[in-house]
Amino acid sequence: MTFASTLLQWYSTHKRTLPWRGITDPYRIWLSEIILQQTQIAQGRDYYLRFTEHFPSVEILAEASEDEVMKLWEGLGYYSRARNLHAAARQIVAHGSFPRHYEDVRALKGIGDYTAAAICSIAYNDPIATLDGNAYRVYGRIYSIEFPFDSKEGKAFYKELANSLLDKTRPGEYNQAIMDFGATQCTPRNPNCEECPFTNSCGAHEEHKENLFPVKAKKPIIKERFLNYFFIFLNDQILIHKRGNTDIWKGLYEPYLVETECNRDIFALDDPWLNTVISGKGILKVHGRDIRHILTHRILRTNFYSIHLAQCPQELPEGYYFCPTDHLDRIALPALIKKNMKLVFNP
Repeated sequence: MTFASTLLQWYSTHKRTLPWRGITDPYRIWLSEIILQQTQIAQGRDYYLRFTEHFPSVEILAEASEDEVMKLWEGLGYYSRARNLHAAARQIVAHGSFPRHYEDVRALKGIGDYTAAAICSIAYNDPIATLDGNAYRVYGRIYSIEFPFDSKEGKAFYKELANSLLDKTRPGEYNQAIMDFGATQCTPRNPNCEECPFTNSCGAHEEHKENLFPVKAKKPIIKERFLNYFFIFLNDQILIHKRGNTDIWKGLYEPYLVETECNRDIFALDDPWLNTVISGKGILKVHGRDIRHILTHRILRTNFYSIHLAQCPQELPEGYYFCPTDHLDRIALPALIKKNMKLVFNP
């Protein structure tokens, strides 16, 4: 049996039942692929169902406001995906329909080689192999590939190999099979080698080196950032602003922020406006110190405070405004903020 026939035979028995399976609608396939980037199936399924219910067509998604899209995405992380999804929806509507050709799909905002290949193979049966983390791991282990998959040479080698193995009569099914196989059989840790149909031909298993593949060249640099959040209240309102487009959490809302180069005491923060507020008649409380939150390549170390004001300051920092506290559930907040709001609201 060929690699493809063995894989597809495994898939016929073990494929997962998912709400985006068995469809050829490129809009819903695209939506599922964007949601599942950096997201586990269990969490992604709920968001997919929520999005398809709220935005049943690309036209309705394109007509929505950015705040509406970001609010629905809240808690899923990697928020650039939501902004790109919204922008691409408007590109598609301007185009007149979902693009039919790989190059046009690839040109949409936020779509890379993998996503374009997945959409075109599943929706249009185009013979293009997909390469994601699961596929790199399966190919890397079975063929003992020494090229780092994140190097120029490695990417070219894997691409050529994947396309040579692809079942060109059922490319969409093959691509979904390699994803499922990597996700449930050839897992990152403790792969189920005993029941694997490739056990007798897997180079990594033969040498007991499953955990060494796929080979990776780049090691991420982990940086720490120190954030001081102030929930500044005026009666039943809270001071917030919308984050800009040059940092994490673009387009999300947050309370007053002072970022420092290390974990500083509240009275050592170099922020003239805040110092004026603190030195006034506001009631200051500490709710959480050095709370850690991990993002890709970043560790956020965060302090949470609240200040209750008796009157509104004469001037507010640029971009900040007072929002009714009962409106917080209508806007998208970073998971770090939403998770720790209970420290402030329910001390």
